[in-house]
Amino acid sequence: MNLASFRKSMGVSQEWLANKMDLTQVTISRYEQGIHKPSLSFYYHLAYIFRHTTKELADKLDGEFVPRD
Repeated sequence: MNLASFRKSMGVSQEWLANKMDLTQVTISRYEQGIHKPSLSFYYHLAYIFRHTTKELADKLDGEFVPRD
């Protein structure tokens, strides 16, 4: 599952997630398209929002959990 599939499986829009993450919808879109890589803190925050551990999130994202340096 990639980031877009995960988000959709949680039933939320890019706009909703962007608001929760204090980002723009365009930024979420770029992460989902692979144009930009999110930071590690993005993944921690994503796990927190969806009440997952970072391990659970990493398992669901099938190796996409590779933050930028």
